[in-house]
Amino acid sequence: MILALLACSGEPEPSVVPADQPIAEPAPARTQAFDYQPEGVELVPSLVELHAALAERGLQDAAARRAATIKYKPDVVVANIAAARTGAELGAFAVEASVADPAIVAERVARIRAGLDSIAPEGPASLVVMEIEEELAANPDPATLLASLDARRPTATDTLVAHGGQEILPLVAAGAWLQAYALLAGAMLDAGTFEGAHSLFYRPQIGEYFAEYTATVGAEVIPGGLLGPLEVNLQTMKALTHSDPMSEDEVRKLEEACSELLGML
Repeated sequence: MILALLACSGEPEPSVVPADQPIAEPAPARTQAFDYQPEGVELVPSLVELHAALAERGLQDAAARRAATIKYKPDVVVANIAAARTGAELGAFAVEASVADPAIVAERVARIRAGLDSIAPEGPASLVVMEIEEELAANPDPATLLASLDARRPTATDTLVAHGGQEILPLVAAGAWLQAYALLAGAMLDAGTFEGAHSLFYRPQIGEYFAEYTATVGAEVIPGGLLGPLEVNLQTMKALTHSDPMSEDEVRKLEEACSELLGML
C-alpha cells in the first residue's frame, strides 16, 4: 500500500558521532516549487455538469451501482492516508449524489466527515460537511442538492487548505479524481457504451497538476520504489484520455490504471 509505506518512511535513526569528530553542518532542505492552487485549474468540477453528462449517456444508475460498493476507512491517524481516502469517498459521493439511496449517501458523507475530523477535529471542512448532512436529512430533490453542492465550489479548495494545510490538497484531489474516473469508466463498461468518453475524461490540466506534484514536492515524500510506477500510470492515463474517440479497450485500461492506484490506498 503506497500510502502506508509513505506513512512509515520516516528519516533513518541518526548514527552516533565520536566526540573527537567534527559535526558536519546539516544540508539545506531541498525546496521545489509547486503551486497547490494554480489559477485556472478546476480541481473541483461542477456536479451539475457531471450529472448532466452522465444522464445524457444513460450512465447515472450504472455509476451509482458501482459507487455503492466503495467504502474506505478514512478516519486514520496518518493525515496523508486520511486525506487520500477521504478524497476517494468524495469521488464516489460526486458520482452517486443525485441518484443513490439516501441512506447510502448519508453513510458516505459520515465517512467523509470522519476522515476530515481525523485530520483536524471540527475544522472548517468538517463544518461544511455537517451543513451538507443537514441538507441531506431534509431529503432534497436531486437538482436542489447538486446546485447546493456546486454553490460551494468557489471556496472548496480554500476550505480544505484552511482545514489541514495545503499539503493535503493534492492528496484529497487525487483520491477524488481517481475514484470518480474508475467509477465512470466502470459504468461505461457495464453499460457497453463508450460514446463521448474522450470528452468525459480528457482533463489535461488536471493530469499536468498531478504530474507536476509527483515531479516536485510529491517526489520528496513518496518512496522512490513507488514513485516510478505512479508516474507511469499517470502517463498511461494521459495517453488513454487523449484518444478521440476512446475505444472500449482504452476505457477498460483507464479503469484498470485508476483501480491499481486506488488499490494502493
